[in-house]
Amino acid sequence: MKRILLLLVFGLSCVPVSDDASQVIDLRVLAVNFEPPEVMAPNCDALLAQVTADAGPVDLSGFLVFARPIEMTWLIQDPKGEGRDITYDVKVCANQSDLKCENEGDFVELARGVTRSGELKRTLAPGFTFVDVPPDAGFGEGTPLLLEVGLQDRFRGIGGLRMPVVLHVKAGTEEAYAMKLMVFSCRAFPPMAPNVNPVLPGITYTTTDSRLAGLDDGGLWGEADKPQFFGKDAGVRFEPLPFLDQQETYTVPSFALKPLQLSEAWKISWHSDLGRIDPLETGGAGLDGIESKHRVFWTPLNADKEERDVNFWFVVRDGRGGQTWLRRTMHWTP
Repeated sequence: MKRILLLLVFGLSCVPVSDDASQVIDLRVLAVNFEPPEVMAPNCDALLAQVTADAGPVDLSGFLVFARPIEMTWLIQDPKGEGRDITYDVKVCANQSDLKCENEGDFVELARGVTRSGELKRTLAPGFTFVDVPPDAGFGEGTPLLLEVGLQDRFRGIGGLRMPVVLHVKAGTEEAYAMKLMVFSCRAFPPMAPNVNPVLPGITYTTTDSRLAGLDDGGLWGEADKPQFFGKDAGVRFEPLPFLDQQETYTVPSFALKPLQLSEAWKISWHSDLGRIDPLETGGAGLDGIESKHRVFWTPLNADKEERDVNFWFVVRDGRGGQTWLRRTMHWTP
């Protein structure tokens, strides 16, 4: 089975229509975390030099501001793999529509290796990569990939440049691709500051029907806690602790090149390796600016006849490139 998961800067994910994204049943990349999620230069000189460059040389000293290493973590799950080896490669490219980063002369491979289900961590520097397309910008090693990103950007860097980073994983007959955009920007106005990753303050749980009886009535679900539940037909309600005060207000350049103030509206996607969670995603703001409630329900769906631990992953996205997750476990008996 081949799967493409697109994790764009605004948190879009794509999976085949036949799949329920909350059900983690096969090889899958659930989320990607970059630390930091955005590299911001103290001024816009270097970025403007790149996106307006012609065949002449580019000032390398200005370019180096974007070359810092990024701590990258991919959340990979392979429930049926029983701990099997998973091969992977990481590529960066300039074309955001190239979901696999495989257009000839337009990508750079950053890493490859073997991993297993869980968190894959690599420290890489996508901002200091080169592709073999003209002009060579005076470096003698090809064109800086970030320059090529700027040349292909229809907005020429207004609001930052977004470089696709693609992870390809394969195990047996299954493979998956996950794209996330690394954001490179500059401080065009004094209030601007680089994005930071959102962090959920915690998750609460509550039984919703006496037919699924817990050993307690619910409460805060700690990382080391393993609630015990019994039953087949009803479910458990999950909610995050309030985080409204943690959603950032931030400034970006408008198309008129004036400061524009926006506010985050976090979204959460909910995943489990047993049963179903409804709805699949919560949060965000509608056209009226009102944010939807973060409240979901998990049901076991009579999936198994034997008791087992059930794993959950709660992925939060801030809508501007930042994302993190919480993992929790419960024990379920039919």
